[in-house]
Amino acid sequence: SIGLFEKNLDHVNQVISNAETFNDSLRAYAAKVHALGSRGDFHDALQQGVAVLQKLDVDISTNPSKMKITMNWLRTRWRLRRRSVESLMRLPEMNDPQKLGAMQMLNLIFLYAVHIKP
Repeated sequence: SIGLFEKNLDHVNQVISNAETFNDSLRAYAAKVHALGSRGDFHDALQQGVAVLQKLDVDISTNPSKMKITMNWLRTRWRLRRRSVESLMRLPEMNDPQKLGAMQMLNLIFLYAVHIKP
């Protein structure tokens, strides 16, 4: 119910405000974004997720043009042109907490972005 949801968000906000470092608050931010999305507040979830990504120095547009999407896709394809799936699978596992947090947030907000603008 709504009262329980608001109480839960208050607890998450307390964790965020009491975190010693931004990295310490990443899981709480992810929980907040997930909670907002679960309630159907896709815009709020997306905005909160984008704000977190910006703090992690991830440049992301909430309303990219088709041209920008195409250019980024082509750039990625160009960078991967000589890589096989096997060579990508052999890359070392990511262990940077900020990059892991960014990947988690990107994965989470992707679902909400699709709901907003399929």
